[in-house]
Amino acid sequence: MKTTNYSYKELFKAVHKAQTAPIKIYYDKFSGEIVGSSPDDHEAYLNEPSIKVAHALAHNVIKTPLNYIVAFDKDTNTIRPVKKNEIIRLLKPETKLFEIPKIEYISGERLLASFPKPNINPLHMDFADLAVTIYKHDSILTISLNPLIINRGFNTAIKSTPSLLSQLHFEEGSALNLFITKKDNPNAMLKSIYVDLNDFLSEYKNVKTLQYNIADILQSASVDEISIYTRRIFKRYAWQVKDRFIPTHREKGISKPLLDEIKSEHYHIVIVAEAPNVLTIQIVNDFELTGLTSSNNKEFIAFLKYAKNLYSMRATISIDLKKLIKDKSIIVRTDQMIDDAKYISWRNKNLNIKFIPYASPYN
Repeated sequence: MKTTNYSYKELFKAVHKAQTAPIKIYYDKFSGEIVGSSPDDHEAYLNEPSIKVAHALAHNVIKTPLNYIVAFDKDTNTIRPVKKNEIIRLLKPETKLFEIPKIEYISGERLLASFPKPNINPLHMDFADLAVTIYKHDSILTISLNPLIINRGFNTAIKSTPSLLSQLHFEEGSALNLFITKKDNPNAMLKSIYVDLNDFLSEYKNVKTLQYNIADILQSASVDEISIYTRRIFKRYAWQVKDRFIPTHREKGISKPLLDEIKSEHYHIVIVAEAPNVLTIQIVNDFELTGLTSSNNKEFIAFLKYAKNLYSMRATISIDLKKLIKDKSIIVRTDQMIDDAKYISWRNKNLNIKFIPYASPYN
């Protein structure tokens, strides 16, 4: 009888141990994405690193892996799973220098999957977490952080990004360093750029493109004679060269010279892409409102990547013309990202509308 009771106790302990044992969570080193799991005493034979996670938390992570990333928590000095809609804490950067690949152009055709398309042309990049663009005729360097890095893997990534962006925050002191050097020689540094990652976020928590003057570099070295290095934090980096930077707007509003030019060309309405999903709209010159009724006072605007090509449409908005006030901007948010939209289309041919695209690496 005692032996039988002892067997039941052992069985209970074994079941309890199995139900409470830690789980190994495997994750991508740079993006933090969950790539697999296994019991603590097993190996999943994955190349990615793993961490041991308490069974209660691991159960939720395994159940909804797309809702979590593995990130470094500075408070506890540990790497652990966190929900994507919580504060984003970056993984520790690599200690060694990583050379950012130079490519022909960054196309802006985003991937919703976690990995590049098969047979991708190495001279192009369809997805970059961080893109650096040098405009050689203007001696300007811009750095763009892709808004989709925080929710790559969602099937509805683009649609859900605006709500996630409002919750994006980097830990204080999270930094990005770029080292511009002689070509293929990280020991011959020409310039270093330090960026607090929170500099990418506007007061509305929209991702900005940062701009730097590099005239001091290009006076002594051409764009073909430099390399760019960093200590990698994100997964995919790229840099490209373009001829000329098109100044669109200041951080807030349109610059006065540009506004004067728009007025002199007698545009009625100006639409400015202030962020990847935020527009400002204002009347700059009077237009005839007669004949407008409550049923036809709205103008639909389509944002296109290619001129007159509706198949390249990125988003649409509806403007209530009667609510526009001259020289006073209104803010409109789009459901999808329009940072690679260069053109617009609308129906009312009596309206002359100026669109100023977002200053992104795609434009």
